[in-house]
Amino acid sequence: MLGQRTGRVVRIGGAVFPPQVTQSAANCAFDAHCIEVISSSISAMADPPIAGALEKMVGWIHSHPGHGLFLSHTDVATLDSWLQLDEGAIAVVVDPCLRRHHRRRMAWWDRQREGRFVELEYSEQHAVGFQQTAAMGQAIKDHEGTSEEWNVVTAGCIMRILPLNSDPAVNELATRKG
Repeated sequence: MLGQRTGRVVRIGGAVFPPQVTQSAANCAFDAHCIEVISSSISAMADPPIAGALEKMVGWIHSHPGHGLFLSHTDVATLDSWLQLDEGAIAVVVDPCLRRHHRRRMAWWDRQREGRFVELEYSEQHAVGFQQTAAMGQAIKDHEGTSEEWNVVTAGCIMRILPLNSDPAVNELATRKG
């Protein structure tokens, strides 16, 4: 997750979903190198309003569809790893299948391991739109290339960063459009 942290307040501007190296109904994982790519991409974004809304990695988000809001043993170990990198890191869990108000389908945990519901609010000042999302996508593409699919998700849009096709005609078309 990307955002800003001021004291105990964390504002999430968006999330980057790197390519998965393993995935199943019970878990998924990505290469830890992706954290370096995301960090370098944030540093490369020169426009201050863009960098402000997506200022730093503030933690990670994942889902437990149909299983509830909790940290599994694996999640606790993952949070411990994040906390070694950043003592203010948080873990967010989403369960979109819960039959309750949308504000009660997401929770977060920090160093204290106390689950709290996410407070949803829209702030024009902290909004991340298409141009900012595109800038983050371009920064990732510049640092990582396009060997695998990445996704950048904000309240304003979802951007897929796709690998270039091996067909030269498709690459030429993509270059002319992009």
